[in-house]
Amino acid sequence: MARDVGIGIGNELGLSEAERTQLVDEAARLGYTSAWTNARGFEALDTCLRWWEAASLLTGVSVVPTPG
Repeated sequence: MARDVGIGIGNELGLSEAERTQLVDEAARLGYTSAWTNARGFEALDTCLRWWEAASLLTGVSVVPTPG
């Protein structure tokens, strides 16, 4: 039975965008199938796009806070 395994890379890790993208590349090389961010607003969508372009992994936003 195949398993899908994702990696969550939060902004609180203190990594630069380049370092986070490098981590996503390494995760893809190791067999991870998705990468998740907890970034907010449009930054989250930009992050998903960069990661998808870099490693062709499925990407997603783990939490999208909304006002009120």
